[in-house]
Amino acid sequence: MDPNRKKSISYFRTPPYNYTCAQAILKGFQKECPVSDELIDRFFEYRGGKAPEGVCGAIYAANYLLQANGLQPINKDFAAIAGSDKCFEIKTIHRFPCPDCINLADRLVEEKLEKTNKETL
Repeated sequence: MDPNRKKSISYFRTPPYNYTCAQAILKGFQKECPVSDELIDRFFEYRGGKAPEGVCGAIYAANYLLQANGLQPINKDFAAIAGSDKCFEIKTIHRFPCPDCINLADRLVEEKLEKTNKETL
């Protein structure tokens, strides 16, 4: 993993991108896991609990990247820290804000990708 990689949070609601949580995760790993700008644009719809089953958009995007690389989803690891993997519960019950969700999902994806890269060496 590039130590100078721009973290996903730097794209969240920040000009010129103003990306949603899901889009920010994809953009943060665009170089490591080739993702088109068109795909990032399509992930706009997975914000604010609108991902399937009400899953957090950051988790949904992270799982997309991981599964594209043959890796397991992060729902359980994420929920162990944030209290849930559902957007509504994360925000209202556990009071875990969106920026923290993005940072957590970013960290979990980075860890899984780094672990896979070390195992293949």
